[in-house]
Amino acid sequence: MKTKKLHLFEYNCISYFLIRCAFVGICLNNLLIISKQDSWLSVILAFILGFIPLGIFYLIISHNPKENITDFIKNSLGNVFGSIVNIGIIIFVFMFTSLLLWNLINFIGSQYLYKTPNLAISITFAIAIYYITSKSINVIGRCSIILFYISAFLFVFSGIGLMFNLDISNIKPTFEYGFTPILNGSLNYISYNVLPLFLITIIPKNELNGSNKKFVRNSIVTYFIATLSLFIVTFFLLSIYGIEYASLLQYPSYHILKRLSILGFIQRVESIMSIQWILDLFVVIVMGLYFVKTSLRQTFNFKDYKLVSFGLVVLLVIVTHYLFKNNTVDNKIIMNIFPFFNYLFFLIIPTIVLLFRKIQDKIS
Repeated sequence: MKTKKLHLFEYNCISYFLIRCAFVGICLNNLLIISKQDSWLSVILAFILGFIPLGIFYLIISHNPKENITDFIKNSLGNVFGSIVNIGIIIFVFMFTSLLLWNLINFIGSQYLYKTPNLAISITFAIAIYYITSKSINVIGRCSIILFYISAFLFVFSGIGLMFNLDISNIKPTFEYGFTPILNGSLNYISYNVLPLFLITIIPKNELNGSNKKFVRNSIVTYFIATLSLFIVTFFLLSIYGIEYASLLQYPSYHILKRLSILGFIQRVESIMSIQWILDLFVVIVMGLYFVKTSLRQTFNFKDYKLVSFGLVVLLVIVTHYLFKNNTVDNKIIMNIFPFFNYLFFLIIPTIVLLFRKIQDKIS
């Protein structure tokens, strides 16, 4: 049976979570180390530079609306070489998803369930992840809408409560270390909070409900709103805590909520308000596994069995449990290694394939 087309709002909700997914515990921590009190400027610069990969992703999905990224690569490079490239991307997307699951487990284990084994937390989430990934993209889209409303509600109320604690003097002096750290911070931000939008290319454009004009407009609005939310978090964090204290925290975006005060008397609600970060990670982990499952199915031409989803979820739990064990080593990988591979697999390779496809089209 043919599935219904995905509504543009569902598509944009997924994009919203993809942009925000790696901010808590990963990108924000990197920004504080690289750009320090100028981290908020890095977010602004990254917003501008981020239109470059956005434009490339748009060209890829618009080249042939019937193709998703897996078909695009295979049809551009040929069946053999295209399959090799697709397998490389599949492996990396799986590793990136594993990183996000590790971050989710670490966040919950350290801030909520510090007496609960990480494996137990992982298995609990794996059940929900399996159920959703075993369904169609429409189910993921509908879930993303519900979770988006919850996330937006929590974010708005968090912002209202925190705005009374702002102290602009804490973000000064600006440009103390020059422009280079700001640029480096923006490149790190793009790698973790813009390039994951590559995952959305697994959805062919002709499976979306809406005109091309609405698609472009809504995509830009979604990009702006998601980036604005992360800019607000960064600016509020530095304005309230200052760089010296903020850089000491493992999850500063969680600890800032401890200063939350809604209407001046509702306090100590950080555990509820920080659920928004859990939702970000959860949706993108689901989307990452959906990407892997769909790309595997098209690369090796097998049917979409639920057993495949189950196997991928089990493998994800095992890989995450055994691969990420040392926080010191993991933090170095997050800072120095993953950004490089994010650019390689999410931007450089797709760009090369796009250019090759354009040359093919001109020759033919």
